[in-house]
Amino acid sequence: MKFTAASLTAIVAFFATGSVANAAAIDNQAQDMAAQGGFAKSCKDFAIHVRELSHGTYFDIDAKCATLNDRELNTRLQLSLCLANDAGVMKWSKRGKFDKSCNDCTIKHVSKKEVKMGCWCDPVVGKTSRYTEINLNDGIRNEGGYTWCGDEIGTAW
Repeated sequence: MKFTAASLTAIVAFFATGSVANAAAIDNQAQDMAAQGGFAKSCKDFAIHVRELSHGTYFDIDAKCATLNDRELNTRLQLSLCLANDAGVMKWSKRGKFDKSCNDCTIKHVSKKEVKMGCWCDPVVGKTSRYTEINLNDGIRNEGGYTWCGDEIGTAW
């Protein structure tokens, strides 16, 4: 059984209030917040990690994120699990494998609301690549020091 921060919050709320309705409301709020991303507020030292393997190039986002016990954890999330290339524009998509047709990805801007990544992506096979950017903060969240997008979790390193 997988417990997320939202699930644990709901369990604690239930015992604190004695009410299933209150616990469910708190669980829904926590899930809504987590689904919106927001890792820029609790993570730092963002970097794109490029892995060159025999079957292709992969882009990961590295970050140092706050844990539940006030420590920091180095975490890495494979971005092909989160992003797709849609005719030369990066979009959020479960296992979109954007890195099969995008390259030269770099972090362009970081703030508490934004971790902007830019890449050169092929609009269609045989056409000239075009530059596109996406705010990784919109779809990546920090749960207990680990980066997540949807139900995909990063790894500690």
